[in-house]
Amino acid sequence: MTKDIEAPPRAVADAFDPARLTQARRLAGLTKKDVADFLDVTPAAVGQYETGVSRPRPDLVPQLAKVLDVPVEFFIAGRPSQRLDSSMAHFRSLRSTPKAQRERALAFAEQVWKLTYALERRVQLPPVDLPGFAGGEVHPGLALPSEPTAAAQELRHQWGLGNGPVTHLVRRMEAHGVVVVLPAEADAAAATVDAFSSRSARPLVVLTRNRANDVFRHRFTAAHELGHLVLHGDATGDSRQEREADAFAAEFLTPQTSILPLLPRRMDLGHLAGLRRTWGVSVHSLGLPRFS
Repeated sequence: MTKDIEAPPRAVADAFDPARLTQARRLAGLTKKDVADFLDVTPAAVGQYETGVSRPRPDLVPQLAKVLDVPVEFFIAGRPSQRLDSSMAHFRSLRSTPKAQRERALAFAEQVWKLTYALERRVQLPPVDLPGFAGGEVHPGLALPSEPTAAAQELRHQWGLGNGPVTHLVRRMEAHGVVVVLPAEADAAAATVDAFSSRSARPLVVLTRNRANDVFRHRFTAAHELGHLVLHGDATGDSRQEREADAFAAEFLTPQTSILPLLPRRMDLGHLAGLRRTWGVSVHSLGLPRFS
């Protein structure tokens, strides 16, 4: 029955949007060669479809839809409102995230932005409240310190968090204009990536379920990605930036001036467990760095 309401392949070919093909291929986790083999064309031909140099023949459109598991109308749905590549995002597990998985996650983020754009046309989302964020609407011209712990302290001040535990971290990030998403468990497009963030358009953080099962790890990861958003801009991620984001997260969740007086003089796991529950961080992240 769906065949009766599908757009004719020729109409799709005439209005073919190259960016939608790239997005669908990345979501499917396929290379240009994979698609080319299915269509019985060359990888160069698929590359030309994606750059707009040429369009696929009408008879190839249904095959493209089949191999990429999308309806044929997907290719005329309109250009993704935000195009991403790996240089525009910070990945939590930088070295262990294969390129194909990064591509799938970035295509997922493009779809999130398209949905966010559609929502913003109908409802008023919170303004972006990240000092130094390009296009920030609350603190134009105001930047945070570049040193991670100082930046964390200043952001806590800007957000009125005081010196105590940060409750409902993700909810607070969203209230300050950050889009935070947790892909569905069955969504392989993003679930294979540990976590990542990007500053393009609205600030976006994608958290994945391999960390969501541990609330303390989940919170630290969210704070880590927040650190990337305020510290690293559009710079390509590296191990130094990962360490800086960790330092930001530790200070943002457990300010040293607040937590150091509460730590026991000797290792006391029972006492640390109580602090863990109060501050919402793991015993490891709470105790070991300070004792070392």
